[in-house]
Amino acid sequence: MKYALLYSIGFYLLYSIPMNSQKFILVDSISKKETLIGIEELKFQKNKFQKQGFHFVSFDTIRKKNDSTFYIQPFLNQKIKKIIFEYKVDSSNKSIKQEINKIESCQAEIDIIQNQFIQNGYLKTVYKLDTFYIRNDSFYIKYSFQRNQKYKLDSIHIISTSHSINDKFIRKILKLDKSDRSDIDFKSIVEQVRLIPFIDLDKNPEFTIKDSSAILHIYVKDRKTNQLNAILGLLSNAYNSNSIQFIGDVNLSLNNILRRGISLEINWQKNLANSQFLTVKSSIPYILNTPIGSSINFTLEKFDTSYLRIIYQMSIDYYINTYQSISFLYKNQSSSIDGIDRISLQNGIMPKYLDYSYTQFGIGYKLNKLNKLFFNKKGWKIDANFLIGNKTIEKNENITSLKDNQGNSLEKLYDTLNLSQTVSSFFIDITKYTGITKDLILKSQLESKNWLSENISINEMYYTGGIRKPRGFDDNSLITPNYVTLSNEIQYYLSEYFYSNIFADITIMQNSLDNKKINNPIGLGLGIALKTAGNIFQLNIGTGSLENQKFSISNAKVHINYTNVF
Repeated sequence: MKYALLYSIGFYLLYSIPMNSQKFILVDSISKKETLIGIEELKFQKNKFQKQGFHFVSFDTIRKKNDSTFYIQPFLNQKIKKIIFEYKVDSSNKSIKQEINKIESCQAEIDIIQNQFIQNGYLKTVYKLDTFYIRNDSFYIKYSFQRNQKYKLDSIHIISTSHSINDKFIRKILKLDKSDRSDIDFKSIVEQVRLIPFIDLDKNPEFTIKDSSAILHIYVKDRKTNQLNAILGLLSNAYNSNSIQFIGDVNLSLNNILRRGISLEINWQKNLANSQFLTVKSSIPYILNTPIGSSINFTLEKFDTSYLRIIYQMSIDYYINTYQSISFLYKNQSSSIDGIDRISLQNGIMPKYLDYSYTQFGIGYKLNKLNKLFFNKKGWKIDANFLIGNKTIEKNENITSLKDNQGNSLEKLYDTLNLSQTVSSFFIDITKYTGITKDLILKSQLESKNWLSENISINEMYYTGGIRKPRGFDDNSLITPNYVTLSNEIQYYLSEYFYSNIFADITIMQNSLDNKKINNPIGLGLGIALKTAGNIFQLNIGTGSLENQKFSISNAKVHINYTNVF
């Protein structure tokens, strides 16, 4: 029986389903019931038995009806609880074991292992099947890998047929022109190519083998990364108005301008009543073919008739490699108020908005090791900076020209403030994708912004909520000088570019009016995302809870996101 089973397993590994027949009559071995099925139904029956643990099920022909139809009967063999894939490398006696779901997965594991060795310079890696056996309801299959000679990297050729790719520029990014290549391996080069945002691998790298070295040929193509993104928000009970409001957010992103990796991004928002925001960002990497780059950021924010806020930020960037950089930052921010409350001022109450300007210097760090530009399933992304500088509170002429009821100038109200203060800010955004199963992905994000100053007016604070988390709230409706948001999102992929998701955003934030009070807004919701050719559609529905606001469908916030990739 044992040898018969092993013979059946060996036969199964080679050929487990008759392939020269088009129709089959499946005969139940107990009831003798006959069912006419095709090849696809036969595969379905096989998978059903395998899920029950009968991994070596075969279908034996018991008689022939005609030239195209056969009577078959399932032969289940022994039930297997575990399949253990095991392999050893070269002459090592140490084996590496891992459990796999089905026999068909063996070849995929072999390809991964062999490819890893090849990428590390063992270009003539071969493998063979050593043995397979059953023990205690577990099936073991063993392979051995022989790596053979390790080849050093002689040279690297970047090959592309796209006119938008500058081969010399790509070589500078990858630092391929240095004479000493002893510290460069095949794997690291290929990984860095994958992480360049505006190019992609056209096909697997190839090698030309010399005596003890090899030439690496990397085939690249243009990756479509330019984006036109539009978000439409449908907010019920918007900003506690008991009415439905629409908000808009439009973003244009252009990349690899002039074939030099230059980027330009323009964003326009309209959400708060009579408020509009405009942001323009641009970066120039690898200036004069050095790892030094520069970026600039300009933001103009108009908050109804209350105040105007202008932000300039510049940086000198040092690119450690294709996926991480360090920046030295300069930031200037100023704000001017448009309207004042005369009655409050004459009663000795300073406005919650103040005119100010400040200058800061600092350092930043960025890392992006996501596996895809869209619909990521694994990887990290980090963006962080710290700045410190000096803030000047400026006296507003509309206030200083007023007098109180006793005829004294209201300029005296500024005597209670320190007009020159040290200010510092800290920002961090960490995103991680973790595969729970092949189709179930956990996206975790931690975002925190902190503003430290002796006197903090409302127009210095951060506006968050809605599109920019926590979801389930009106856009930019949460105002705070300090907050941290932890967002967890479970994505279930129905296909490569289609998933449904549920999310929970938890925020801890300092109250904008009482710095000793902590608020804890929580947003819950669900959504879907779909990519077709160059178009991406996303839909998110969320509801939030904060103090007197409870989770409610009547307060649901809907955001429809459309992106055109070109």
